[in-house]
Amino acid sequence: MQEFIDIKKRHHKFHIKTKVFGKEVEGDFICKFPSVLDSLDIQVQASKYVKGVDTADLFETTLIQALELATIDVLLIKKPEWYDPSEIDDYEVISQVHKEIQDYTHTFREQLHQGNDSGSSTESTDTEVMEGK
Repeated sequence: MQEFIDIKKRHHKFHIKTKVFGKEVEGDFICKFPSVLDSLDIQVQASKYVKGVDTADLFETTLIQALELATIDVLLIKKPEWYDPSEIDDYEVISQVHKEIQDYTHTFREQLHQGNDSGSSTESTDTEVMEGK
């Protein structure tokens, strides 16, 4: 339970097996759950990837990729030696790593919001429903 409460102990280990330049590679990764400062750092890192270019001049996929790369940069705390985005030929490898991190961080959001009613309406006082009339 302490791992859930203490954000510094929220880690996720995952394994990726893929190909880089036709060579099969695999390895273990460990990521952390983002703090508020990590979330800010992800935005700052993403802006560095687009090098100050006006976002209106970029393709949406470029912005998404910059955000994904920044998320990986900030949240990965362990990666295999072969994992270096500047040495990877297929973006799908980076997408796999990002998806693992995203799936992990979203599990906490689902747990936090489970059972919370989002509406504010009360139970109906109607006693009869009339269909088609």
